[in-house]
Amino acid sequence: MMLSCQNFQHTPALKTPSLFSAPDIKRRTLLLKSLISSSNLKMGSDESIKETFFISHGTPMMIIEESQPARKFLESWKQKIYSKKPKAILVISAHWETDHPAVTSVEINDTIHDFYGFPSRMYQFKYPAPGSPDLAKRVQELLTASGIKSVQTDKKRGLDHGSWVPLMFMYPEPEIPVCQLSVQSHLDGMFHYNMGRALAPLKDEGVLIIGSGSATHPSNSTPHCYDGVAPWAADFDRWLETSLTNGRYEEVNKCETNAPNWKLAHPWPEHFYPLHVAMGAAGENWKAELLHNSWDHGTMSYGSYKFTSIIIIIKYPAPGAPDLAKRVQELLSSSGFKRVHMDKKRGLDHGAWVPLMLMYPQADIPVCQLSIQMDKDAMYHYNMGRALAPLKEEGVLIIGSGSATHNLRDLSRSAGQEAVPWAAEFDKWLEEALISGRHDDVNNYLKKAPHARKAHPSPDHFYPLHVALGASGENSKGELLHRSWELGTLSYASYKFTNPN
Repeated sequence: MMLSCQNFQHTPALKTPSLFSAPDIKRRTLLLKSLISSSNLKMGSDESIKETFFISHGTPMMIIEESQPARKFLESWKQKIYSKKPKAILVISAHWETDHPAVTSVEINDTIHDFYGFPSRMYQFKYPAPGSPDLAKRVQELLTASGIKSVQTDKKRGLDHGSWVPLMFMYPEPEIPVCQLSVQSHLDGMFHYNMGRALAPLKDEGVLIIGSGSATHPSNSTPHCYDGVAPWAADFDRWLETSLTNGRYEEVNKCETNAPNWKLAHPWPEHFYPLHVAMGAAGENWKAELLHNSWDHGTMSYGSYKFTSIIIIIKYPAPGAPDLAKRVQELLSSSGFKRVHMDKKRGLDHGAWVPLMLMYPQADIPVCQLSIQMDKDAMYHYNMGRALAPLKEEGVLIIGSGSATHNLRDLSRSAGQEAVPWAAEFDKWLEEALISGRHDDVNNYLKKAPHARKAHPSPDHFYPLHVALGASGENSKGELLHRSWELGTLSYASYKFTNPN
């Protein structure tokens, strides 16, 4: 029987799950992590987009060089690469470097001819795509909410050639709103990957995210290779393709130390970091596909990639147990709990099926789920557990599913898998109270525990522990089975309660 923090009622209710199709067991560990990522779970409306792209825009000479292979690739965009018309486009351009992230916020984009010494007719081309102040504001909001500071909007800047040159071939009619996002070349690949992760929700809003840079971008002084591809460039390009198509994003995020010939391929990193943003925006789980590659001078790669989010439909088809539901109702009612209901429609919420999918992947054990009551206190739930204790003698495993600490308001991305001090202090208090058998302290945690209201602004994720503790008996003590952290404030501490009697 599962006690889930996700299921709360004013009176106790038993849930008997309905049946679904089987989960993919081989991917279960990866799937558990994917649940945290909204980009992997949101199906969105018809305008939702699964793909992000990185394109190597290369030299602006492709404007007038019709035989350029990269130009032909871009011209085939709507026919062969991506036929869907996006609601808007966000381009992360290598040619806009700022100290802090900035996004354009204009009504109509000017065309910036930010190149010099080229044929005069190249400066006559225009790409007057509309801007999107609303998208700019949304980008600013998402980046700021993720912890990135000093995100600016630029109400004057138009599109540089990292944006308008490829777009004029991909979308010749400049009718789709376009915003451009800057890169921070003084920071690293991981920063830009996290920037992309923060922007991932835009896909569900119909925004096409494109990183525009270059797979390799050597300095002008680098000798050209007139006999194929320079060996150093081929090595780097091969490493990049292998890493991306095998999903090794951690390796790409540490390109500065992992990539072969990094300083030759990117003496300055601004042309590579747009790839990290596109990769991050694809979400937790994605597959990469090389769409095109060609070369200039044997040293500059036009390697271009598509990142497709893997949207997973997960099921856990455990049988229900109407007999157990009836028994729970009887035990609670006989203990003085009023209006104990049975729900004959509700299935298992993720507080139940996510851990069970990993604990009992065959989904062959009957499961019932019991609700919690947000208008009651910890002692109420402890007494509920005491009433359910006889189930153990009948072969029923009682599991409370919640979180030892659960503060979503103060998540700390910088803390990562370490605890922030106040959360660590509460977690340590809880461990000591449980292993010492101090049930009264745990039941009166609001008065006894340090930072109690910060650890649990809402008690829904804590009450399942009280039911499990109560069901173990009044002399039971706890044993810490596991502890880890997510984003500084979410404790995965898990306990076993054993009664020596």
